Amino acid sequence: GSPLIPLAIFFLLGAGITLSGLHAFQRQKEHLHAQTESEIGAIADLKVNQILRWRKDLLSARQIIAQNPIIKKRIYEFIRQPDAERNPSDIQIWMKALTTAYDFGDVLLADETGRVYLSMGVTTNQIGPYAQEQVQRALENNEVILTDFHRASHVSFVHLDLVAPLSTGMESDGRRAALLIRVDPQQFLFPL
Repeated sequence: GSPLIPLAIFFLLGAGITLSGLHAFQRQKEHLHAQTESEIGAIADLKVNQILRWRKDLLSARQIIAQNPIIKKRIYEFIRQPDAERNPSDIQIWMKALTTAYDFGDVLLADETGRVYLSMGVTTNQIGPYAQEQVQRALENNEVILTDFHRASHVSFVHLDLVAPLSTGMESDGRRAALLIRVDPQQFLFPL
């Protein structure tokens, strides 16, 4: 024999082992990619379902607020009283319960002029032009409004507002109010 035959066999075996290793590596890589893609898809589905459930809970809260005749009547009586005679303690307790139960950032009782009668929460007792416009719209159409995400100059975080008109049908004097709820997405959406 020729000394080239063992060398050729060695190179052929080496090439065969290398090709087999590359093929196995490629199959493993494809398997891991498919598995990761499947896991990410499952996580995305869970997150979408969480967001849908959060939105449904938020919209359920609006029904509880907007359709409560006792609190609507009490708020109507409250805003009709002169400033010196107002006793907001029962309304404030209710507003505090809302912020606690639903993790709302702020709850404000305001009218279409932008006047804030009461506020409960973490940021400010002011509403800006966009929020005032939403309060006006909610009162004009007697509908609950859920705004898009937005930023306001006096609120330090991006938020959305839930505006619930508190119409009793007794507003012959034209005085109407709405509950403006600032929802902080940091509490639920952004940690997702």
